[in-house]
Amino acid sequence: MDALDIIRQIEADAGLRAQLRAILLGDDFLRLPAEVQKLIEAQARTEQSIQRLTEAQAKTERALQEFQARTEQSFQRLEVRIVNLEKQVGKLAEGMGATVETDAQQLIDYLIKTEGLEVVLEPSPIVVNGEIDVYAVAKNTSGVEIGFLCEAKTGLKVQDVDRFKENAEKLAEKAKLPKVRRYYLYGFVIYAGVPERAKTFGFGVISPRGELIKPSSK
Repeated sequence: MDALDIIRQIEADAGLRAQLRAILLGDDFLRLPAEVQKLIEAQARTEQSIQRLTEAQAKTERALQEFQARTEQSFQRLEVRIVNLEKQVGKLAEGMGATVETDAQQLIDYLIKTEGLEVVLEPSPIVVNGEIDVYAVAKNTSGVEIGFLCEAKTGLKVQDVDRFKENAEKLAEKAKLPKVRRYYLYGFVIYAGVPERAKTFGFGVISPRGELIKPSSK
């Protein structure tokens, strides 16, 4: 059998051709199409995964944008509420200040009349550096005029007494009070230590309950 016969036999026998390919190409090469197919399938799965991740990312971004929008709206509403609250607190403080001032005026007027003094200048408010004070002038039976100066506080603390000590004389001069003067401190709430501290300076202390400490005349 010559080479031509062998070729003809191989061409006519499919099984022989397969055996010959396996011998010549080897198993690895024969498995290559299957491996390529697996790679193609793996790439397709990867692309599907990337697509799902892309969709998930887009969904997350939309959710984040919606959350940010809701958060900004919440902050805006909160800011409006804070502004309204500040206005309400301001009005309340103004009302409380007016109440404190009125109480101090009425108490000074009551003390003057209770002592039998003649009112020369009715208790009036004076505002210095944002602080509300009350001043008045009265006259005793000897004709001596007495000036009254009272600092009014919603909550009267020891440091308020010390500050009043530093400014009392200046306030009295500004109000043009007579040389004989009585200094009072009014507090809607009196903190601990205030009466004792005021007494060391000769200041009187009054509250809604009345005169707690009598002042000394200066």
